[in-house]
Amino acid sequence: MLNRQNQIKQLWIINLFFLIFYMSAVYNSSWKVVRANWMMIEGLIIIGSIIALSYKLGKYKIEKNFEIKKVLRKNWLFCLIFTGSILIRIPQLTGGIIWDAGEYYGRLITATEKFDFSLTSFLDYFNLANHPNYGYTFFTGIGEFLFPRKVWGVNLVVLVLTAFALVFLYKIFNKYIKLNKTTSSFLCGLFSLSPLVLGTSGYYNPDYGIALFFIFMLYFLLERKYILFAFWSICFVFTKEVSAIIYFFFIVGIMIAKILEKKDEKAGNAFFTIFKNPVIYISMVAALFYLGYMKYIGGVTKWKAYGEEKSNFIWDNNGFNCFGFNLEYIYLKFQQMFIINYRWIITLLIVVSIILLIFFRKKIKLSINKSLLISILLSLLSYICFNCLYITFALVRYNYISDLLIILVLGMIISEVSKLKVKNIINGSLVVVCVIFCVESFITTDPISKTIYPLVPTNSISMIYPGYLEKDIYYGDNLVYNNQYFFLSKSYNQFLKNIEYDEKKIVAFPGKFDGSQINGNGAMYQVNWDKDNSRRTFENLSDSVIPIKAENLESILSIKKKKDMPEEVVVPFIPYFYWNLGKNEVKEEMKKNYELILEGKTEGVQGYIEYQYYKKK
Repeated sequence: MLNRQNQIKQLWIINLFFLIFYMSAVYNSSWKVVRANWMMIEGLIIIGSIIALSYKLGKYKIEKNFEIKKVLRKNWLFCLIFTGSILIRIPQLTGGIIWDAGEYYGRLITATEKFDFSLTSFLDYFNLANHPNYGYTFFTGIGEFLFPRKVWGVNLVVLVLTAFALVFLYKIFNKYIKLNKTTSSFLCGLFSLSPLVLGTSGYYNPDYGIALFFIFMLYFLLERKYILFAFWSICFVFTKEVSAIIYFFFIVGIMIAKILEKKDEKAGNAFFTIFKNPVIYISMVAALFYLGYMKYIGGVTKWKAYGEEKSNFIWDNNGFNCFGFNLEYIYLKFQQMFIINYRWIITLLIVVSIILLIFFRKKIKLSINKSLLISILLSLLSYICFNCLYITFALVRYNYISDLLIILVLGMIISEVSKLKVKNIINGSLVVVCVIFCVESFITTDPISKTIYPLVPTNSISMIYPGYLEKDIYYGDNLVYNNQYFFLSKSYNQFLKNIEYDEKKIVAFPGKFDGSQINGNGAMYQVNWDKDNSRRTFENLSDSVIPIKAENLESILSIKKKKDMPEEVVVPFIPYFYWNLGKNEVKEEMKKNYELILEGKTEGVQGYIEYQYYKKK
């Protein structure tokens, strides 16, 4: 009876997700468009199933009332870290949509606007940048439906997912890795306050979803709630191509662990024990869904960065967007996974802990969960191999999942080391690292990172460039390794507000401005200026929302007739961009036809930009 009640609860939750998605889409349409009759039938089925399941659930005995005070008292440290993790992310809700995040978000806008309640429209438009990220867009699409073109609606959904992920991660550490509540809380803090995870929480991208869905999937597997495990498995697999690879090796790890449990039996019996595990059949369901997707698109993936590139599956050590063994690239990826943003401290903690386990192996009776350890290690190994052997843009944000997996491995090692009665030393070390991580999330302070990577000037605390130097340096997504990149977006809003930007003005960059994306990225996505609220926005043009006109300064200076020149020009000097003309040279060139009205700079600890504002004489 209890098992049946548990299954009904799981089905109820999954149906609720679909109901919220459906109703948010209905709300977005405002009933202005007449939909097909089957749409109403679909809605009735979903709503009816929710009501039926709720009625069925109500017939069973409800669990004991949840005692919130008791929970808070027993888990006060985690509650403190959890609250801080949520509050510190709130300012990130309204920003961070630039570069690849802007492209992803722009495509999500298109997907929600073209969604017609059919499965084909979902499959055709919710695969952002042609990645199979339907799991992530299913949830973030709700935020866009409810608050279209507001940015913070999507980030709010991500924040809610993050909140649940932290709770589940805490339970994994405490209940299944057998760590005490204090250590479990600090390990959750390590993940939540990791410079990449915290610093880019407002940077919309599916890579973040891989880490979140892995936590959900792992938690419900350990809880033996297999229906929800199946749901989150599908969401995880349909987040990005690499997540399907990780999932495969995660399941292989579970199979290996099951065989090892029966190692004393005959080989045949040991092998067939894996088919008694429901996880294997659930993984087959996820695989069938993915095979169906491949059949629909006519291949393994539709993703390709540029149309003229070769196949993604060739082997070329010196190629791009292909597999290959490039030592320089591999070295860079290892730096990103194990060194940058004080990750070297986590690496050091793991190495020291392993040495302690080896040295005191006779005093410690290992009781680690082999199934969990093997599946996590294989997941991490598969990601490392793919990350190093698939040569593409060397972006740090690809490493959310490695941050999570490494911290899970650290937790399992600490659970064994803690038997040496060094609890205070462990917790003290974790507290220090959490504080360091929190600071690093917003400004770059890691001395080792600043030594091994080229520095990027910001007019304040320097950033680093952790990208692949063999390719053209692109000051865009390569700067997204913590929150410091966000100074550029804040600076744009500040100086456009200071000059009271309107239709008469034009922003002119004194050099190459690819990567500035002050007004978006061409056909990929468009950013406009909201005069009433003094901020850049994705909202459509209106009386109060106007386009941001951007141009190269040399193009303006090359105009021969004065009457054809724009009336007002503002020249921003982004500190890490190459300028064809310096600040004084711009003054000399502009004074021929323009009068300098204002020379200023934006404010910010993370960085700032200087600007000059001119009016035609």
